[in-house]
Amino acid sequence: MWGSVKSSRIASIHRIAAGARCKLAELQLCVAKHTCAACNTYVSIFVEEHNQKHVAMEKAHKKTLEKKACNVKNDVQDTPAEFPPLSLDPQLGHKIIASACKRMNKSSLEEAGCAVCSELKPLKTLSKLKSIKNLLHILATPGVTQKERKDNTSKIQEFTGPVLDYKCNKICDQCCRAV
Repeated sequence: MWGSVKSSRIASIHRIAAGARCKLAELQLCVAKHTCAACNTYVSIFVEEHNQKHVAMEKAHKKTLEKKACNVKNDVQDTPAEFPPLSLDPQLGHKIIASACKRMNKSSLEEAGCAVCSELKPLKTLSKLKSIKNLLHILATPGVTQKERKDNTSKIQEFTGPVLDYKCNKICDQCCRAV
């Protein structure tokens, strides 16, 4: 509980004379025996209060929730389902089918890889890499990358140029903003 720095600060607040080489046990003994005006300002007493009104309100609220749950169950059981159901409105059916076809369109499902982060992204969120080719020098940092070695006797060579997936010709919007 008492560290050497903390105990010396506490001793100075309570005006306890403690030398620089005072041992921790001696300092604790001095603090335990003293009385001063500062002690009264640093004491807090916490008392747990039971608010009877609050407890009663919680119980009443819980009971009303239980009653509502019972009423909902009874209402569901009392109203029989209409059979056969009404036929689908042709306009609503067309709207549902058109929306599903739009979401399953080739342009919505097709993905390609990003040349910078190599993640698969929807084609909608990709741009041509050529459109930012003048900004790719940011990705070329000397001394950071190395060419792949086929065995441990191969010479270590630095990779020059931007670090890209050269099989991809597109860049995602997130990487485009970062570059």
